[in-house]
Amino acid sequence: MTREQEKLRKQLIALAICLVGLALIVRGVALAWRPGGFIVAGLFIALPALAIARAAEREK
Repeated sequence: MTREQEKLRKQLIALAICLVGLALIVRGVALAWRPGGFIVAGLFIALPALAIARAAEREK
């Protein structure tokens, strides 16, 4: 794989993981009762994935 393909692959995987986290956050918001667990789990999944995607974007 070229360097550019490697970078795009990292970003794609990180963004896919981020979507899972965002889905959990939305699920937690949709639940009117005790949404905290879903929201926290979604944040713990989405935020590191966003950091990885951002780091891959900044790679030269």
